[in-house]
Amino acid sequence: MKILLKHKIFFATALFAVTLYGCIKEEDLSFDKVTTGEWSPEWAVPLIHSGLSIKDLTGMSDSGMFTTNSNHQISLVYNTNIYMIHGYEFFTPVNQSSWQTLQLTQPDSVDLYQNDSVSRSINLAVPLTFPNGEQIDSLNFRKGSLRINLTSYIPHDGILKITIPSATLGGQQFSKSVPISASTGSAVYTQDIFDMSGYNMGTKNLGMSNQLRVNYSLTFLKSQTTLNTLNKNFDITTSFDSITPASLFGFLGQREFIIPPDSSEISILNNFQGGGIYLDDPKLTISLTNSFGMPINANINTLSAIQTNGTVVPIVGPYPSPLIDYPIIFGQAATNSFVFDNTNSNIKQAINSTAHYFSYDISAGTNSPLPTYNFMSDSSIFKADMKIEFPLKGYTTGFTIQDTVDFGIGEIKEIASAAFRLNISNGFPVHARAQLYFTDNNYNILDSLFTNSQDRIVESAEIDSDGKVTTPTVRSANEVFDGIRLQHLFEAKKILVKGTIDTKDAPTTMVQILDTYKLDFKLGVRTKLKITF
Repeated sequence: MKILLKHKIFFATALFAVTLYGCIKEEDLSFDKVTTGEWSPEWAVPLIHSGLSIKDLTGMSDSGMFTTNSNHQISLVYNTNIYMIHGYEFFTPVNQSSWQTLQLTQPDSVDLYQNDSVSRSINLAVPLTFPNGEQIDSLNFRKGSLRINLTSYIPHDGILKITIPSATLGGQQFSKSVPISASTGSAVYTQDIFDMSGYNMGTKNLGMSNQLRVNYSLTFLKSQTTLNTLNKNFDITTSFDSITPASLFGFLGQREFIIPPDSSEISILNNFQGGGIYLDDPKLTISLTNSFGMPINANINTLSAIQTNGTVVPIVGPYPSPLIDYPIIFGQAATNSFVFDNTNSNIKQAINSTAHYFSYDISAGTNSPLPTYNFMSDSSIFKADMKIEFPLKGYTTGFTIQDTVDFGIGEIKEIASAAFRLNISNGFPVHARAQLYFTDNNYNILDSLFTNSQDRIVESAEIDSDGKVTTPTVRSANEVFDGIRLQHLFEAKKILVKGTIDTKDAPTTMVQILDTYKLDFKLGVRTKLKITF
């Protein structure tokens, strides 16, 4: 009825167009022919001719909310995501830094002056730390950089070679050289940054995770003059900045996912006011996906239907344990879904109690029980989705909806009366009684569209034994607005729509809604004008 109402509001615009432009002839504009009097013509104006499908009648234009099988039977579908986390959200960029210092010894100075150069090597297992207790054995860089900061008080030029044997790109290990300038008394600072994107890097050393083997080879070249090198520091700071892994292997820690309790709205019942509805085969499906290579201990704490009056109906049915497994091969995913239907749950009872929301509370945590090995990629995903399906087969009795829409056409003084005529051909197996109340801005009722609100504005089509339509029905309705009723129409600012729907022969017969059904209607208005001249 809400859609029909929107079309009815159009009549004022159409009426103006016909009145002002449709009947004016050039000779009528000759003012010497004008005399005082009254002119009372009548005009019949077709306003609307439209055919509505189930999507139009429900106001739901999203095609994803409806599915149709090969027999044209329609199901209303609600999909909602309960929770989702990707690998790039699970493991955030982490900075790592280490610092070393050295001084040249007396034998180093002798070598420098006798051999024109001296070399020192530093081989370190650099410890790595991660925020959630992760024990990383290896990783592949999506992005990140290695930053080398050098501070030298050594009065000789030199070169530092950094090698990370376990970091490879295209089969070649990471090896870079950084030139060093001689100090002339004050510190000489040198910085170099290397892109680590695409590198595979092992971080396990001597059986210990979070250990990175780094080799430094430092060579100083003798200057032209003899300079003292004793007690002169050389500092190395090695930093990994904004480590964003494409993949991680090791133990990824224990943590709880924050999944706030929430609900999914059944929007078709937004305007529900009363009555009963019975659906024969509703289904609720929960689907989970896990492509993290680690156990995720997920639990459904509560799952309930909330009626329009606020009553909570707990959903009982199949709750597998565990809810979801985990893959053991990188790049694969574990999936699971379970269905609440007539055979294993009270979903029919919950739905047919006019459920307005489905509420859910799910908890999930990683690595419980503890495994020895995990993996993930930045595109790994853990998600839980819920789908609610209502095959449109069943019945309604006294199913009442109510809504309010803005309205306003102003006052048209030349109209003496307006008679609306509505012709309806109904291909749906439902009856409908409706009333439209014209109100002011404070919702005070001024008048109604129909003088008898119990009339069936829409008469059900005929059905067969399977509840399918065989023959549409045709019905006409007329309403006249004149005098005070017409004034009420001009003064109205809002329209309150109230409709009651019964399916054919409810509750003894269940009907089916097919995508081939149409509601065809024609709306026209006949106006009588009163023009004084």
